[in-house]
Parts: sequence; structure tokens; C-alpha cells
Amino acid sequence: MRSLAPRTIALYNADKTGSALPGLLLEDFSDALTAYSKLGGTKAPQIIDDPSAADATVSAWYWNGQATPLPSLSGRLDYAIVCCDGTDVDTAQLAYSFSENDIALTGSLWAGTLVIMGAEKLAEHMGRPRMGRSRRYASEAIDDLVLALRCGSEYPSAVASPRRPIRLER
Repeated sequence: MRSLAPRTIALYNADKTGSALPGLLLEDFSDALTAYSKLGGTKAPQIIDDPSAADATVSAWYWNGQATPLPSLSGRLDYAIVCCDGTDVDTAQLAYSFSENDIALTGSLWAGTLVIMGAEKLAEHMGRPRMGRSRRYASEAIDDLVLALRCGSEYPSAVASPRRPIRLER
């Protein structure tokens, strides 16, 4: 894995289910990236629209039990945010495995996956305070993903669950 912080990133909504949540989580990611850059006195990576021209991509989608087609991003860092219903460990593991495979098919450098559980309820709370009780678990995990991207390093793939932390097996 390369350790060079990306100068350009693309936020790619790969969702095919029609859910608003992946887009809302990408907005949350963008807001956190800007806030942490200001706090750190550094310049945030430039957000561009074209994933093929970016140094790194953050892709988000709502997992529906099937593979998610992603654009070919050969040689670029690719982080994933995958939304799932429920809080079942087996569902999280399956979503994680599918995301790793989906990204591998693009030729990009898989940098890690954040699986967000409880998605069926999270969307209705996205208008509430970012660190409020109802969405804090997802926001803290997004913050960790922002840190990994800013450092150009791997994200230690994880699950954000409204109930308890879940450990994934690679």
C-alpha cells in the first residue's frame, strides 16, 4: 500500500437501490474531511467528479445481497462505505466480502471497507446532529475513514453498528 496522501478524491455514489443514504454518507464524509482539514491547518484534498482522474475514491452503496458494479479505477486507492439493514454479524461479513470482491474487479487498490449497519433507520436520522445519539456510531466511523484517506493509508475495515462493535474476518 502506498503511503502518499491523495491530492484529489472522487466521492462516488455507486448505489443502484434508490436509497438516499449512500449520498448522505458521502456528504457527511465531505463535511468531515473539510472540518478536519481546517482544524489541522492543512489543505483538504480537492474533490473532483471523475473517479478515473482522482488519486483516491470513496464509493458508497446500499448492499442488497448482490454484487455492485463499480467503475474501473486501475491503480487508485478505493475506500468503500457499504450500508446494510439490521445488525446481524453474518450480514455484515457478507457485505464486507462482496465489497472487497467488487473493488478487486475494478483493478483499483482496495484500501478498506466501512460497513454501516442499521441503515434502515439511519437515513431518517441524517438530519440530526452529527454526533447526536442516533447517528454517532456512523459519524465516528466516517471520521476514522477520513483519517485513513488523509494519510493515504489502509482503513482497518470495520463495522459501525448501533448496538455494538463487530469484528470482520478477512
